[in-house]
Amino acid sequence: MTEPGVSGIVLVVLAIATLIFLPLVASRLDRALVVLLVLSWANSVTIALGPANLRIEIFALVLAGVAALLDPRGIRKLGWFSILVAAAAAAWLVASAFASATAAEEPVRSYYMLGMLIAGVGAYFLVSGRVSDPVWVVRMGTSALAVLCGVCLLLLVTGLTGPPLLIPPQGGVLWRVRGLALEANLMGSICAGWLAVMFYWRRRLGRVHIVSAVVISLAAVLTNTRATWICLAVLGIALALTYRKHAVALLPLVLAIVIAVIAALPSNSEQESLLWKASNIFSAQDGTGLYRIRTWDIAFDDLNSANGWLTGLGVNSYPQRHPIDITNVTEGYVGNVWVSTIYDSGIIGLILFALMLVLMWLRSPDRLGALPLFATLGISFTFTNGFWMLFPWIYLALVSVGPKALIGPSDPAAGFFVPRLGNAVPQNEGFSSLRR
Repeated sequence: MTEPGVSGIVLVVLAIATLIFLPLVASRLDRALVVLLVLSWANSVTIALGPANLRIEIFALVLAGVAALLDPRGIRKLGWFSILVAAAAAAWLVASAFASATAAEEPVRSYYMLGMLIAGVGAYFLVSGRVSDPVWVVRMGTSALAVLCGVCLLLLVTGLTGPPLLIPPQGGVLWRVRGLALEANLMGSICAGWLAVMFYWRRRLGRVHIVSAVVISLAAVLTNTRATWICLAVLGIALALTYRKHAVALLPLVLAIVIAVIAALPSNSEQESLLWKASNIFSAQDGTGLYRIRTWDIAFDDLNSANGWLTGLGVNSYPQRHPIDITNVTEGYVGNVWVSTIYDSGIIGLILFALMLVLMWLRSPDRLGALPLFATLGISFTFTNGFWMLFPWIYLALVSVGPKALIGPSDPAAGFFVPRLGNAVPQNEGFSSLRR
């Protein structure tokens, strides 16, 4: 649900920024892609257009599309994997549309959500096909997310919990980092996923970005989301395997920081504390774990009763059948991308969706470096579904390209008042200075 406070603040800032920077952004595609990336993190902010509420990221996608049309450079040559990804995505969307037309109780609502999926696929191909300097985009995105996370941490430390960047858990006093995301779980996915993107581009990042990674990691821990913690552990293993000599020295420090953070943030409710969640990280016997299991069971019962296992029941049709969830508080929601895909488009849709992701991974110039992102999204979205938003599609696009695939030379005059260094970064800087 959209928070009026955060929507109002962000919309006022965006209105002012649009008047000042719209000509600057529209004239350069990479600038528009950075705006798209940043606003994809503000998925709690919507604008009402008649009966529909459109997230602000959709308007940023339109802006990026306009910038792409104005950009004089062409698209990259489509390889076989790009064509196969497009074919798999199209087949998945067609299967979803068929299920929505034939099985959804409210087809119009399903078509609306299908449009969000189409926008995500469009964002993937826009970024992967037209970004000219992905290094600069990643650096700008890292700085922006670090600032957002830093503000959240500052509010948490100072006790200024009034701004809607933080939310309290039900029944507890432990404020969770949410940023501008729809919920804390999505903020955790945003942070962990971006750290995986940074891992992919680690040889092109400077030492200052290591500091940014620490700030983003702390914010990710304080989203109080167990799936995010598992993702951070996966990323830690990837870093340890990549920089083996330094892992032995850094591991005790990382553990000390994590233990200190957990111990310093108690809660009135045992099941809302970081310490309880850390000690019950894989438990599904109570709390949100049990809630999700029950929701999945209901989804499976719906599929059985409607014989919908093969073709599904329509895109995001679960809340159409369950307008009130098992808590009798909010609309029903399947917090699992895999269960949700089966529910929406059946086993056929799940196979096509998984095939699309595998082909996206095969399309990456550095498949080993891209693997942590796919693992992170797979783990995060097993406990929530972020593919309705644009950020995971943009993340996947940023690991589908490499420095060798840049279109044209880096343009120092094209940045937001900062030089675009592009391929000129010495290989002994930043993450790459940590030798194996």
